[in-house]
Amino acid sequence: MDMDTRDNMEASKEREEQVAQHLEETPSVEAVTPPPVDLLEVEGDGTPEKTTLPPLQKPPTPLQDSLRHLRRDRRAMICLGIIVFFVLLAIVGPPIYQHVGGDYNSPINGRVPSTVYHSFSHQELNRLDEGPSAQYWLGTDRIGQDLFARVLQGLLISILVAVLVEVVNVLLGLIVGVLAGYYGAGLIFSWPALPT
Repeated sequence: MDMDTRDNMEASKEREEQVAQHLEETPSVEAVTPPPVDLLEVEGDGTPEKTTLPPLQKPPTPLQDSLRHLRRDRRAMICLGIIVFFVLLAIVGPPIYQHVGGDYNSPINGRVPSTVYHSFSHQELNRLDEGPSAQYWLGTDRIGQDLFARVLQGLLISILVAVLVEVVNVLLGLIVGVLAGYYGAGLIFSWPALPT
């Protein structure tokens, strides 16, 4: 036997002895665990009375934890408020705006109610490129359409397209994720790539 092997064997034996000695000195789990505490309290007259412990609270779910963090982030709450404002404006704005104002006597179309002239598609050919007024809040464009009604309609279409894209995105991600989980990661690498 060479010298290095003998030294390694001696070091190994010393280490085993140190571990054994440490285990003997370390108290067992039973010795570390405190004795159970009696849940009886003694009243002033010496009679024992049972006490009730408060119920244990469940830890918050990941959704509750995320919502708590979101509520504490001031910038995120301001951005969320702006998004909610635009969504409500797109949904509630057009019906309210179409009922603002009275009937209008058009020289071309005759009597036109506000539900018509505040529509995004109505044209008043005698009122081209007008500036903001009490009747048309942002004015009219070069073909006589109400700009504010068109902005509200564009906002609604933009939000609907964004929501539709996200729904399709989630559904495709769910399908690909389930297939990849079932068939393995090879499915992802064999997925046809888009041409560049």
